[in-house]
Amino acid sequence: MTRQELRSRIFDALNVSSTSPVFWSTEEMNDILNEAQEAFAEEAKAIHRTALISLRPGASYYTTASIAADMLAPIRLWMQTTNRRLTAVSLDQLDRYHERWQESSGTPEVWCPISWDWFAVYPHPTVGGGVIRLDYIAFPRDLQHDDDKPEIFESDQETLIFYGVYQGLMKRWDIVTALEAYGRFVDRMRSGVVNAGVQVRESQAIQQGMASGTPYRSDIGSRWS
Repeated sequence: MTRQELRSRIFDALNVSSTSPVFWSTEEMNDILNEAQEAFAEEAKAIHRTALISLRPGASYYTTASIAADMLAPIRLWMQTTNRRLTAVSLDQLDRYHERWQESSGTPEVWCPISWDWFAVYPHPTVGGGVIRLDYIAFPRDLQHDDDKPEIFESDQETLIFYGVYQGLMKRWDIVTALEAYGRFVDRMRSGVVNAGVQVRESQAIQQGMASGTPYRSDIGSRWS
């Protein structure tokens, strides 16, 4: 559906004119649709994109904002030059396995999240020129024109309508009906999580058989992939 079609569906459900609505202006409802698709994309992890990172000499840390402004969270990193997927580990695992990991240099083999907008690679490269492909969960692009269509699956676009209806009902203080609409929004969003097909697999624990400070073996990617 286009933005205009979604907006008309919402106004029809609120029983108001789509050309001269009472409680919401056309511009306000456009903003609500962008808010709705952002909420859906964040919960369902429905939108995936890819970016390329040029590795910097001696750099262990990278900020997501410097890579892609629409990045919600990294999913996987792939070292292009070695054709190897970097293994995802936690910071605690990395600290316990190698206390001085930030001083180790070489071709990156693992990565770990540091905060919601920072991540680290280990070991860090000594020279530049390497490239990592980063797959990430993204925020949706705003619907800026009436013929724009949401990036989410068409089968999930009813979710945006329920959110718009909920907001419209709240503005005219129809609380009971608004909560019903919000319940439908939540139900459809849960269905969208399934439709997105995102499977989150927990990292396995690093084996502690090796002494602290010992670098990762070169086959760590195959052991953790």
